[in-house]
Amino acid sequence: MATREGKSGASNKVRRAFERINSIRQNLPEDHVDEPFVQEYSEALRHLHDAGYDIKEFEIPQEWFERRVMGKSDAGVTYAKHRSVNRALFLTKLDAVLGYFARSKEKIGFTG
Repeated sequence: MATREGKSGASNKVRRAFERINSIRQNLPEDHVDEPFVQEYSEALRHLHDAGYDIKEFEIPQEWFERRVMGKSDAGVTYAKHRSVNRALFLTKLDAVLGYFARSKEKIGFTG
């Protein structure tokens, strides 16, 4: 049976998205952001989308992903298990979404 979320359900999704994005921001690795972090961020953006927000410009473009070289030998090149995104590039999107809500009329706890 489908349930109706209504305004309080949308508000809950937005708050959960904030908590997830804020947690990601606080726990980012120093140099690169592995794909699981980006997937978690993307899932948080989906909460915002489900609540009615246009999140397209905050998404991480596929062309930002790359496979990091972990080692080279005569046998070939060894790549990281997960693709990753440069940390500074990732933060341009993450900080933009946090900033958008921090400056929005809808104060929901987002702080840049």
